[in-house]
Amino acid sequence: MKSKRLLILLNLIVMGLGCSAISVSYDYDTKADFASLKTFNFMPVPVQSNINTLNVKRIQDAVRNQLESKGYTQTPDNPDFQIAMHLSKQEKTRFKEVTNWGYTNTLGRRINWGDNTGTRRIYVYEYEEGTLILDFVDAQSKELSWRGVATAEIRHYTNPEKREKRINEAVQKILNNLDRKSTRLNSSHT
Repeated sequence: MKSKRLLILLNLIVMGLGCSAISVSYDYDTKADFASLKTFNFMPVPVQSNINTLNVKRIQDAVRNQLESKGYTQTPDNPDFQIAMHLSKQEKTRFKEVTNWGYTNTLGRRINWGDNTGTRRIYVYEYEEGTLILDFVDAQSKELSWRGVATAEIRHYTNPEKREKRINEAVQKILNNLDRKSTRLNSSHT
């Protein structure tokens, strides 16, 4: 019985580590003039009952820090582009099927779930997945010019420092794609 519990625990840990990565994608208007972009500001974030407003501030701080390190300047007065943030989270379930072929595991104990014909077990891992979208909108035309998206498992950290570190990691990964875009169009922002 102990080996069965240990195996279940190890599977849950491995499955949890498997979803800890931050998945990032981006898109942009190929006709947009990114070389002219120097200043930015944030658009108001819609109030959502399931979003932590402290995390909204952390995200804005992370975006501001990343963009300022690339040579952009935040200004409330007539910015070149505005940043719209979209946040969402949803419940997810991951299923893992494990087959016991009746051999010894790495701990040297026999797994006795049945005969050696391949007994199957299903493990369920439930978690929250969060999505952060950063849209860069031309301040004059109100046209979307660049979009970065990060998706990852939401971690319920016990302290603000860990939350801030995870948010900084996600924002940095999103804006790394802006570096690639800027490098081709404007070397002054790299």
